[in-house]
Amino acid sequence: TINVLSPEPFLLTFGPKLANVQLVAKVNLDGFKGRFFLVHHAKNSSAYGFFAIEANKTMMGQVKNDKIRYFDTGKVTTQGWMTLKAVSSSGHYRGYVNDKLAVHGHGSDLPAGTTGIGFSGSGNIQISRLDVVSLDETPMMNMKQGHMEQGKTPHEESGEKHSH
Repeated sequence: TINVLSPEPFLLTFGPKLANVQLVAKVNLDGFKGRFFLVHHAKNSSAYGFFAIEANKTMMGQVKNDKIRYFDTGKVTTQGWMTLKAVSSSGHYRGYVNDKLAVHGHGSDLPAGTTGIGFSGSGNIQISRLDVVSLDETPMMNMKQGHMEQGKTPHEESGEKHSH
């Protein structure tokens, strides 16, 4: 559980710099008022990609020079424990809530960067799992309740498949 009182976005990123990546988090935001996001391609707090959830809204986008660009927004019902997933691969960005596609967008490739979580708001955020998988090479890392396990086989990406 993370007790949050942060009106400005706070990022917690880790690991090696990755180009094509999938992040999966199991979270409970019932006690939190604000924006929670999965962060990818983080260069610093002024440049990163994200999949965010705030109240019943989802957002996929990028922050560059402190300016937010949204690729897509959507509506979702949130209550209790849920699985959030962000996939960023070759300028193709997707966000899932409980394995259902919530947002989808396209943009320029971001330079490889670190991954993690971010939030702004107040209250309690519960996280029981955070998985980071490099889509360029396997395996990457599997973090479970602060415990890091090397050599785990990554989960297959689920959701809708399509081509461009």
